[in-house]
Amino acid sequence: MASVSFLLKEPSATKPTPIFAFLSFDGQRVKVYTGLSILPKHWLKAEQRAQVRGLPDNGKLNDALTLAEQQLLDCYRTHRAQGQLPSTEALRAAVVPVAAETAAVTATVSFWEHLDEWVNQKRAAGLLSTARTYATAARHLREFAQASRYGVGFDTITPSFGAKFSAYLVGPAHLTDNTVNKVLTRFKVFMKWAGERGLHTNTYYPRLSWAKREPDVMTLTTHEVQQLAALDLPA
Repeated sequence: MASVSFLLKEPSATKPTPIFAFLSFDGQRVKVYTGLSILPKHWLKAEQRAQVRGLPDNGKLNDALTLAEQQLLDCYRTHRAQGQLPSTEALRAAVVPVAAETAAVTATVSFWEHLDEWVNQKRAAGLLSTARTYATAARHLREFAQASRYGVGFDTITPSFGAKFSAYLVGPAHLTDNTVNKVLTRFKVFMKWAGERGLHTNTYYPRLSWAKREPDVMTLTTHEVQQLAALDLPA
């Protein structure tokens, strides 16, 4: 009886890696390229499928894996019905690779995952104080995205984002001018880190800034000044 299993080319990789199918039958085992790839940390080894919880797009990847499995088994059954065993070439031809752009959609690492990686790198390097400040900036960004429903991504860091994020930090987040500047500075450090890794080509982010708010100045009338001068204050 034939059976199909799926294995990753590089299970320990930190970037998307190809998924290969293996058809076992009559003492043979044939390796077949599926045209699919996935970030290893999203792969459920026991189930031999992509994690779907929290990653709904991976459902498409699992559908493609199921289709590849069916194509291999159908090829095997067709040849067996003719009294033959399928050749390696026939099996590989039976699986129609998924279009590269479709595979890329399911394997894309999100903006937020890159943000977490940036924080975790500092933590792993033992720079715990720095990691904490980075994590705080990341938390404020996440809370802003949730509260404002702004689609934060490498390509959406624009003047509009800067104005909305800053307004959120001084408004609902109740941060001081100094803290707002620190959050924006750390976010720019992340964007630079991501840009150096070829994750985006955004050129606006260096201009993110926050101007210190000037205190409200109260002007008194002549009458109010005279009243203050006439107050009998204790010595």
